[in-house]
Amino acid sequence: MKKIKLKMSITAALITAVVLTCVILLNASVAIFADKFPLKIDLTSDKVFEFSEQTKDVMKNLDSDVTAYALIPDGVSGEYIDYINEYLDKYKVLSDRFKVEYIDPYENPGFMNNYNDGEQQAGIGSVIIESGDDFKVVTFEQIYTSNTYTQAVQIDMERKVTNAVMSVTGALSGAKIYFTAGHGEYNVQNLKTLLNDEGYICEDLTISVTGIPEDANIVISAVPMTDFTAEERDSLDSFMDNGGRFLLIASPGMQPMEKLDGYLEEWGLKLNYDYVIETDENSALSSGYGIPIPVAQMYKHTTTEKIVDSPAPLAMPDSMSFSVVKTSNSSSVTKLLHTTEKSYGKKNINSTVLEKEEGDYSGPLCIGAISERMGDESSALMVIGSLSAFEVQQVINEGAYLNGDFILNSMSYLSGNSASSAIRAKKISAETMTMTENQVIISQRLLQWVLPLSIILIGLIVWLRRRYK
Repeated sequence: MKKIKLKMSITAALITAVVLTCVILLNASVAIFADKFPLKIDLTSDKVFEFSEQTKDVMKNLDSDVTAYALIPDGVSGEYIDYINEYLDKYKVLSDRFKVEYIDPYENPGFMNNYNDGEQQAGIGSVIIESGDDFKVVTFEQIYTSNTYTQAVQIDMERKVTNAVMSVTGALSGAKIYFTAGHGEYNVQNLKTLLNDEGYICEDLTISVTGIPEDANIVISAVPMTDFTAEERDSLDSFMDNGGRFLLIASPGMQPMEKLDGYLEEWGLKLNYDYVIETDENSALSSGYGIPIPVAQMYKHTTTEKIVDSPAPLAMPDSMSFSVVKTSNSSSVTKLLHTTEKSYGKKNINSTVLEKEEGDYSGPLCIGAISERMGDESSALMVIGSLSAFEVQQVINEGAYLNGDFILNSMSYLSGNSASSAIRAKKISAETMTMTENQVIISQRLLQWVLPLSIILIGLIVWLRRRYK
């Protein structure tokens, strides 16, 4: 009997040991598997934790070791810190060559003082991306941004960190973009910031003084108010003959310019010097000053192919239209953006009459086009009819609009820089609705009339049924 009990005890102990061993091995396996392959499901509305295909490709092709130093004090937690930790964990999963180290800036204040990349000084909450002797600083203020109008908080960490990784590993081409000066051009600082963040090198250029440098990939003129000289036009023409790329950002208020207009017409584009009004309520956004904001309709082209089917709008505030005319230099014009048939272009931009007047241009109107000349030295001239579409910060940085994507796609196409990213910031706070004029009217009627009348009618029916029951 004692032998039987002893045998049973030994068997039970062995079974318990085997079960405990299996549980320990299972937990260890799950932990290892989870570290390599995230088991979390992203249920956020803006897919905050889903990385773009570009980030995945960058990390997959990483050919050098990269270390991310997160300057987060020990014991500090919260939603914003959790997001940073989560993002860094996802980067580690994508590549074995990406390492993460957490540094407490209070215990080691000298560490962050050693990191200033010439643009940013590392501080509390910063993430430093380092490879070899090169590094980039991504500050807490760059990771999180707030929309001035909606107050919505966005996380821009993927774009900043991926671009930093590309920068320190030499994956960014560093294409050179020159902005013309000397003609009363608008200082498109927000556009320059967007392009700088993507690895482009932006500099101002006075063509009459220095000509166009040989390292120029793209020349941009943002709303010039005075004409180019004959020498400047010749310099631009020489630049284009050698495979140059030129972008003109136009806007209502510009005045006709003999030499610049003549040059554009050689490429098949003629500015209308009008102000575009979009009356199709399904193709316009509500504005605070009473004039609907046109939403661009897109033709399929390399610059639009990734966004043409998106439900998000490409806003084109304060647009000027232009016409396609016969070219004289064997170039081919492709329309990129246009308005609807219900739109029109007011020739007299100072008119106090909003309605269409005699002589105004009839829709659809072209508000974005590219003229290309193929050959041994292919070149391209692009015209965009809205300064605000390329410069208003809340439009080009807001994920609810396609403007930022269109800008980056256009720059990537013009520069031939396939490494340029199109990663957008993602909302992590309450969202606001972007509504067309028609949607605003329908919502107002539903809330002001249909809903109250329905409640009154239901109440009346209930009262009558109880009254005469």
